[in-house]
Amino acid sequence: MIKRKKVDTLLLWVLVPLIVYNLFSSVSSYMVYGNIAEGYVSTQMIYPLLYLLMACLDEKEKKLLKRLCVGWVGAIAIIGVVQFVLALKLYFVQKTPPVEDKNHTLTIRYVDEADLSHELATTYSQTNLKRDDVYNVKSPTIPGYELSDETQAMIKGVMPGEDVLVVVKYRQIPSVTYTVQHEYYTDGSLTGTYKEVKSGMVGEKISKDSIELRPTYQEVTYTYKSTSPDEITLVADQARSNSQGFVVKYERTTGTGPDEPISAAYTVRHEYYTDGSLTGTYEEVRNGMVGEKISKDSIELRPTYQEVTYTYKSTSPDEITLVAGQTDSDSQEFVLTYERTTRGESDEPTEPGTKPTEPNTKPSKSTPTDDVPATGDDADLTLWLALMGGSGIGIIVVLAMFKMRHKGKRRKR
Repeated sequence: MIKRKKVDTLLLWVLVPLIVYNLFSSVSSYMVYGNIAEGYVSTQMIYPLLYLLMACLDEKEKKLLKRLCVGWVGAIAIIGVVQFVLALKLYFVQKTPPVEDKNHTLTIRYVDEADLSHELATTYSQTNLKRDDVYNVKSPTIPGYELSDETQAMIKGVMPGEDVLVVVKYRQIPSVTYTVQHEYYTDGSLTGTYKEVKSGMVGEKISKDSIELRPTYQEVTYTYKSTSPDEITLVADQARSNSQGFVVKYERTTGTGPDEPISAAYTVRHEYYTDGSLTGTYEEVRNGMVGEKISKDSIELRPTYQEVTYTYKSTSPDEITLVAGQTDSDSQEFVLTYERTTRGESDEPTEPGTKPTEPNTKPSKSTPTDDVPATGDDADLTLWLALMGGSGIGIIVVLAMFKMRHKGKRRKR
């Protein structure tokens, strides 16, 4: 009976008002959302069921439930007070006029850790940055140096309300040496070597493609064959780094063995013809390398022979290939032909452009000798008579003018 009374009391004073409240909530949700699935009623439907379950609890269970409710209400109260304080603070902050944010500068220096005054790169500077602006700046790569702190490879952060200065430190990378040995082979036998010593940074990778070829050795050109290894990585150990290097090989084949001479001789003969007949020749002995091809276009012309200019006609052969041995090289030669036509000139060679002197067929009246000077007795008589006549006329004119002048003076007196 006691439990039944409690249930009746619960139904009368708690459950019925709660159901009425849910009905009003349902109507409100329907008016706002057009259904009762949205709004508070969707969660408040559980409350009547909870109250029915609470009516069936015994005293110990009710006591535990009360304690839980007190704890829950206390937590909610504390949360509410905190929310109220935060809301009040936000209200006053919004009412306070914002402070105008100034422009700020980001400066990054790149220095040697051994000497901080030694700047290794141009100082980075970025202005017009505001508070909370994000910056990301990549540190430069400096030859011969590495970052002291790898985390400084990228300088990034958020600007505060002031200027920012960042110092990026580098340390110098020690240098080591390596060798490049050029080996020259003739007919499979080593002729000679040439060694270069180069330097690089520890950890640097050197590729064979960076090696400069030197195919000429003792004025002889060889053919490049190979380079080994393909790549080396320089290490700090001096002993090991000295053993690191490249070997570049060159080859040359002479065709008859290593005893074949390197150079060979050939001749250039200039032949001069006058009216189809050989006037003279001029020979030159030149040197070249065994196997070298000599073209006629490389031969210098010499059209002048004994101070007489000839006309170039031809060169034969077009090309020769030098072979070893003095006997063979003597038979190798170029022949250059020049021609000249006199067309009735005397057999004596003359200067180029000079006309031949015609013989004087008119006999002279007298031939002066070396001992007696010329007197002019063989001059033309007509010339002398003309001179005498002209002189006489001149004398007569002068005398006539003198007399006329003398008579004029007497009349005036």
